[in-house]
Amino acid sequence: MNLAKSKSKYLKCAIFIISVCILLGALSACLPFNISIPDKLEEGAIDNTAMIITPNATDGLGEFNNGYSYIYTDKDLIDKYRAGDAKTPYDLSIVKVDTSQARGTQKNPYVIASVDDWDRFAKNLDDGSIPSYGSEKYFVLAKDIDFDGKTFHPVRFFNGTFYGMGHKLKNLSVNGTAGWVYWNNTAYAQIPTSGTSSPYGYGVFCRTSNVTVCDLIIENFDYQQMPSTAVFNSRNETNTGGLVGVSWGEDAFLNCHSVGVIYSSITYSTFHMGLGGLLGAHSNTSSPLLMYRCSSEVNITANSKSHCQIHGGLVGDAFSGGNLYIYDCAANLTSNIDLCFHTACSAAIGIVQKQSLFMENFVGQIDVNSTIVAGSGSLIGAYMDAIVSTLENCYVEGTYGAATGTKYAYAGVCAAVQVTVNGSNINNINVVKPTGVNYWTSYASSYGIRLSGHREYATNSTMLADAKTFFGNNYSQIWDADKIGGSYDPDNSPVRNYLMAFIDFRNLNNSGNSEEKVGLDDGEPYIAGDKLPDNTSDVTAFTTYLNTKASANHVFLGWTDDKTGASEPFTTLPSGYFGEITLYAVWGLPQSYVTNNIKTSITSDKDKIEYDSVESITLTALGTH
Repeated sequence: MNLAKSKSKYLKCAIFIISVCILLGALSACLPFNISIPDKLEEGAIDNTAMIITPNATDGLGEFNNGYSYIYTDKDLIDKYRAGDAKTPYDLSIVKVDTSQARGTQKNPYVIASVDDWDRFAKNLDDGSIPSYGSEKYFVLAKDIDFDGKTFHPVRFFNGTFYGMGHKLKNLSVNGTAGWVYWNNTAYAQIPTSGTSSPYGYGVFCRTSNVTVCDLIIENFDYQQMPSTAVFNSRNETNTGGLVGVSWGEDAFLNCHSVGVIYSSITYSTFHMGLGGLLGAHSNTSSPLLMYRCSSEVNITANSKSHCQIHGGLVGDAFSGGNLYIYDCAANLTSNIDLCFHTACSAAIGIVQKQSLFMENFVGQIDVNSTIVAGSGSLIGAYMDAIVSTLENCYVEGTYGAATGTKYAYAGVCAAVQVTVNGSNINNINVVKPTGVNYWTSYASSYGIRLSGHREYATNSTMLADAKTFFGNNYSQIWDADKIGGSYDPDNSPVRNYLMAFIDFRNLNNSGNSEEKVGLDDGEPYIAGDKLPDNTSDVTAFTTYLNTKASANHVFLGWTDDKTGASEPFTTLPSGYFGEITLYAVWGLPQSYVTNNIKTSITSDKDKIEYDSVESITLTALGTH
């Protein structure tokens, strides 16, 4: 090897790098400094730190870069936000990542962004890498994960906090004993159906305890042939939900949405099958369940012999104590039943047993393809030894009958045994008027309850029109009234919180000391991933503004929230932006100008940058004009 030539080559490369740094430094010197970035919320500012995910050497899951901000629906803000408190403009909170904090804390969460990450997450919970199945640990889904053509592995037990950031788990397919498996430290094995290692349920999370799961979308799930389980809570149970099989503890599910199918033709020895669009069952002697801004579109087919089929658009079976809080939710359920002794199905909850119900603001529909209807109702299938504490602002329709036969409407609560109505908080209950047999009270009148003051409509369209008016006037910060009715798949959910940013667009001038409007409407809503306006915009005033400002050496590059100009411009809204924010236009040199006036012809055989005959070159600062 020729040492002299080698040294010369490296020297020239070094000169090239230094020259580029000098050029970038000259650009940076033009930027306006000492200008603060506006706050997004009271909790602090979201900066423009890019979302960089680095694998952690110890646990293998991702780690956000220091300073990145992520968001979540905050259960501590729900009550004030629902009440319209002026000091609580959002039901969301920000977390700014601090990688000096312990791994798995809220400020330094485990990050999941791929199929491999998900598999590692599920394995780590079961092999003890994350103690106690994630108890007191935080996990963030940083990207949509599509399992189409790939194996989805459910989580057997989960006891932590999971922030979905509005992202999706898509195309989940799990079928039979070969699919319902977990990692046993050596290989994948069938999820046990008895003993303490059995979760007694099936879903993305087969069993949860003391969890918070929020801002998570389950899109196009397909769960089939769930293995029969043994005795659970003194009864034989097989419970399945689009999100969770069995919720066992003080669980909160916030802004979670699902669409999919549950199917089984197995002959079960189970006493009950709790099947739900989000939760199969909730059971605990004292712990409450909270569901807020959740929705589901689910088709359940259970042509399987068992004592009782319990289907709910949101929750199948809610039993054995505790308070059940359901606020601002929507669900549609198609229920296909055969070979069953008894049913309890509804758009919201199949059965409420030995629990106190607090339910406000619900819209839903159930269509039962069966002649076995005893215990089904459009709002609640059945109450048994339960307390109705609050039931307000519900709009529901139910129909039953064979899939190819005549459909009859039914309404309200079908069966009720030993029900206590606590107080007078039963208001504004709306149903489509039953036709055929009136199933409003019950199949045995001595057991039934009639919710006084309910309103009956002749048609579903009339009822939904009133629902749109009611929620648009009273809960418009939560409900998108235009989406009430029709499908409630995640993209059409009327209660989905899209984690929106309401953007004011501005251009900086006078070296960044002043700003001006750019011809776009202020406060326009965007969500992460949305394309931001550019020179192809159909807003005439904006394109006129851009054409006026643009010149031979000055073109629009994108947007930033960083007035210093130190951040790269973006053309789509990045993750982590919501609430009221201001974005600033970014300007730069067009490529044609660079090509014509700046020769970057330096190569490994050059030791200097050559320019054309241009006497001076102006480098325009990013973010100013």
